[in-house]
Amino acid sequence: IALMDAGMVEGPAYFLLHLTGGRFITGHPPTEAGLMAHLAFLPDDRPIEWTVNCLGGNLLNIAPAICRLGGHMAIGIGDYPYRELGTPTNADVISRAVEIAQRVGREPATPAEARAILRLDCK
Repeated sequence: IALMDAGMVEGPAYFLLHLTGGRFITGHPPTEAGLMAHLAFLPDDRPIEWTVNCLGGNLLNIAPAICRLGGHMAIGIGDYPYRELGTPTNADVISRAVEIAQRVGREPATPAEARAILRLDCK
C-alpha cells in the first residue's frame, strides 16, 4: 500500500492473505475473524485484488466468506490434505471450492479472466 501511495505501483495491487491452522501458528487462523483481521488493513479506495491461502488448515470452511467479500482462493492438498474428504485429489478439492463459490453466486475465473484480473500480459 505504501508503494501505491508513493506512486511506484499502479492498481490493481495483488495481496495474498496467508492464514494458518493446526500446528502452524505463524498467521491468523482459518476463520472468518482471521480473514477479517487481514481485510481490515486493506484500503477501500484502491483497486485491490486479494487471494487467501491456508497452510495447515481447512480453507473450505471460510470459502463462502471469501467469495461473498470478493476475494479469491488459492487452495489445494499441498497446503492441507483435506482428510475430511477422504483421500481427495487437488481436482476434488477444487471442485468443492467451485461448488461453494457457485452457491454464493460466484463463478470461477477462466484462465483468460484470471490473466485480465491480474493484468498479466502473456504475449
